[in-house]
Amino acid sequence: MPIFSHLHQLFSADTCQAYIHTLRWKDRPLQCPRCHSHDVDPWGNYHYRSGCKRYWCHGCKRTFNDLTNTLLHQSKRSLPHWILVTFLLCLACSSRRMARVVCCARALLCGETRDQGTPSWASFSITSTHRCE
Repeated sequence: MPIFSHLHQLFSADTCQAYIHTLRWKDRPLQCPRCHSHDVDPWGNYHYRSGCKRYWCHGCKRTFNDLTNTLLHQSKRSLPHWILVTFLLCLACSSRRMARVVCCARALLCGETRDQGTPSWASFSITSTHRCE
């Protein structure tokens, strides 16, 4: 059974953003990562990063989001890209295999098609040893 048969549902921008929000704020209330004030309000969304919500801190008068002060804060790669790579790392995939899968997954998410038959991600499956190769 191919693992990427429902890739567009698992790694959509909104789903990944909701997951990151839950991971970061699950055990504590929303607070500003700069001044640690709890006096924050929603402040819209980013037009260039879909699903990413902005917040306004009344303490330091600055905006922030769920990725502020994290490793992914100013990444040029999308959040679904990083979630997919993390997923593949947990399966102990080689870097070469991850590059092939991520490239094909990006083509799938962007709606690109391949004329050479079945794409390489279609044969990707979890084996009993949880290895990609």
